[in-house]
Amino acid sequence: MRNLSSLLVWLVVAVMTVYGQHIRVTSEKQLTTQEQGSFYFPVFCPDGSSLLLTTGNYRGLWLLKMNDNKLQQLNDYMGAGYEPVFSSDGKMVYFRQDRFDQGRKFSALIGQSVATKEEIRIEPFTRGLSAPQISKNGAIIYRKNDILTIRQAQGKPQEVTIQVQDPVVYIQDTKIVLAENGGQQVLAPAGEGHYVWPSLSPDRTKLLFTKTGTGTFISDLAGNIISELGYANAPKWSPDGKWVVYMVDRDDGYTFTASNLFISSIDGKNRFQLTSADRIDLYPEWSPDGNEIVFATNEGQIYLLNLQITP
Repeated sequence: MRNLSSLLVWLVVAVMTVYGQHIRVTSEKQLTTQEQGSFYFPVFCPDGSSLLLTTGNYRGLWLLKMNDNKLQQLNDYMGAGYEPVFSSDGKMVYFRQDRFDQGRKFSALIGQSVATKEEIRIEPFTRGLSAPQISKNGAIIYRKNDILTIRQAQGKPQEVTIQVQDPVVYIQDTKIVLAENGGQQVLAPAGEGHYVWPSLSPDRTKLLFTKTGTGTFISDLAGNIISELGYANAPKWSPDGKWVVYMVDRDDGYTFTASNLFISSIDGKNRFQLTSADRIDLYPEWSPDGNEIVFATNEGQIYLLNLQITP
């Protein structure tokens, strides 16, 4: 076990000044224990009252209440933990259920009530089904056999490409695809290669992405690079679009051997190390208000950092 007291001392005194602002880690809290199990890839619900968790192999979903740390299992479906999303009001969770038939993967798209666990089958098992996204107006967007599909809160899914007005970004065949204003375009801002972790800024004017073996970048929606963040894996926008949190990890080709968390200004000129411990910290996520960072350790415990950002 790490020396918690010495780590907290380091965290409390750590301060960075960027653009006239001070960022300070004021506290760290362990949310889950080894006795509860091993959980990864935490996702905040829209109001910040709970976290969605899964296992290391993405099997099943659990809801962790932030006020009392109570853990509730929602389902045990294979693949459910790979990029699930909350509805805009936080009342539903949307995810895929995977199964294999003669070595071929099939997926179904499911919506599940957080309160009652009642399920809605949005798409039956099929090939080529992507993880869902939630649009700015609350619609569910996903790809089925490379066809962009939009499902409104009510009604049947519509397979469309011309009705996508707000920008949507995803990976197809290791390339970035941007759908906007009824059309789609393939982007390769850093040149040909393998792209991962694309996401739009909260105001949907900038694109954050990683090109494997090269680094992490921010571009405009035309693919013009604005800034380079360097080696920054699993990057996530802050809710106000001013910062990016990410992990700087190392591995031996099979498992992680080290990883710490950092925050960078979006111009890449300033960065702050959030964690520095004898553990491996992975896949950070912002709280909806931008004042907290949640992450998992390599052993599967969930932690929360409280941030103080002052003028």
